Amino acid sequence: MQVYSISEHLITGLGCTTAENFQALAGGWPGLRKKTLPDLGDQAYYVSDVDRAALHKISAPLDLPPEFTHLETLLATSMAIAMRDLPCDPADTELLVIIASTKGNIDLLDQETPYPDDHPVHLRSTSRRIGGYFGFAKTPVILSHACTSGLMAVIMASRLLAAGRYTYAVVSGVDVIAPFTLSGFNALGAIDPEPCKPYDISRSGINLGEGCGTIILSSAEGTSEIVFTGGGISNDANHISGPSRTGAGLIQAARRAMREAGVSSVDYINAHGTATMFNDEMEAQAFHQLGLQDVPLNSLKGYWGHTLGAAGIIELIASIFSMRRDLLFASAGYQENGLTLPLNIIQESRETDVRSCLKTSSGFGGSNSALIVQKR
Repeated sequence: MQVYSISEHLITGLGCTTAENFQALAGGWPGLRKKTLPDLGDQAYYVSDVDRAALHKISAPLDLPPEFTHLETLLATSMAIAMRDLPCDPADTELLVIIASTKGNIDLLDQETPYPDDHPVHLRSTSRRIGGYFGFAKTPVILSHACTSGLMAVIMASRLLAAGRYTYAVVSGVDVIAPFTLSGFNALGAIDPEPCKPYDISRSGINLGEGCGTIILSSAEGTSEIVFTGGGISNDANHISGPSRTGAGLIQAARRAMREAGVSSVDYINAHGTATMFNDEMEAQAFHQLGLQDVPLNSLKGYWGHTLGAAGIIELIASIFSMRRDLLFASAGYQENGLTLPLNIIQESRETDVRSCLKTSSGFGGSNSALIVQKR
């Protein structure tokens, strides 16, 4: 697999531009804020939500349809900005478009049932609306596979490009904060009442975030210094919401990615790192069995929370930035090891040569994805 990343764009709680996001990451400025949310009573949660006034400012020139939802506005804005570097026309049949999302417009759920076919609560409706706005030749593919959706979409697009099915791909991951999602994680006892602390001894769960990340891929040789060289997807089928305690599924996905890329190690790992007890411990088990326990590793969820189906793409874009700038970001929230098998957690941002990266994602249902990124 030899596929190049030629353009990326980020919108998160850290900012509505890619530059704002990287400035916050480099400065160690988390975007988690304590807020009360509609329909959830007086209880406040730490979340990272997008500044809607700032989003409106950058989306205004795009003349988006007024019926677009908040999620669709995030999606269209990020895609439009990233597509400024797209070498082909949006209507070109050589272009593949994939939208990854775990929940879609779940914030629109109410008592109305059944929902009509064109209701935006259906992901297929979002796909049609976005496709119609940009004039894509084909309706965007929707990929919804728990919290591995974003990274899985990049791997899927890379394989289709490498197989010669398409020349270019637009891959976007998007999710928004919704009372349904927050109350669901809260019912599982998986929400930290304080800012999350991946891999730390005092970690107790996630914080939710929202945002959108878009990557433009090309199969044309030498179009970028950033190359996706290997990918792996697996499912350990351990539990509806818990990963295999041994990390078996993540090990399988990472080995496939490394084997395809022809590497035995990497310079850096950007892990899923949700700050839940089971996920972080599972990753420690997996990375030790892979012989990667000494590789510098971080989780970025302490900055913008868990962005669900968007997480894989948002964090991949940050990893690409790390490689381009030779800069590793501190793992926000981490202070003291809380793993039975310690990992090399990055505690202070630092400059170093970063030529290869392993990006991983894990999700409900035992799903796992792993991608090897190299700098040529």
